[in-house]
Amino acid sequence: MLGAMSENTPYDPPGRRGPVHVGYRRGAASLRQFALVCLLFAAATALIVDDGRDDGMAYVAVVPAAVFVYFTAMAVRAYWRSARGRPLLTLDDDGVTLHSARVTLPWANVAEVKIVTAPAGVRTVIFVARDDDAVLDALRGPARQFAKDGIARVGGPVFARAHDLAMPLEELLSAVHRFTGVPINQRYTTPRLS
Repeated sequence: MLGAMSENTPYDPPGRRGPVHVGYRRGAASLRQFALVCLLFAAATALIVDDGRDDGMAYVAVVPAAVFVYFTAMAVRAYWRSARGRPLLTLDDDGVTLHSARVTLPWANVAEVKIVTAPAGVRTVIFVARDDDAVLDALRGPARQFAKDGIARVGGPVFARAHDLAMPLEELLSAVHRFTGVPINQRYTTPRLS
């Protein structure tokens, strides 16, 4: 079904449909992410903990502790939003909003929607901007940093893993085409060997 959608697929003009809210799949990423961070924190701390020598290595444990606190806060926030039924993504007449990062990309600035499938089968939905600078200029603080990192890492300021969404990917793409006629492209990434 994904391959059948193209830039020529008809869509409902804006204003003819209310917003589409896409929630978190219950317990999806937040608990896995939290468990992984706890495991990494425990391993890093076990390797770094002061072994009785006064070589100052115990202070290095501050870095994994700070990373742990950051990711714990993100995981708790994601879980809280999921438990309260808050959306992860919203598609409306204005554009697409990734609520967890507080980033909105107007439809006029969406060049394409990419579906990238990694070798492990993980699919990521990426909303690619026509003008990255315009997106970054409209944002401040953590939202700007998230968008900047997303553009550098995956090619777009708004992205989500398909398995974290409460809506099937095909329905999400159909909803995208109700608001805009941008192309939807799929590709498979191969591991880098360098």
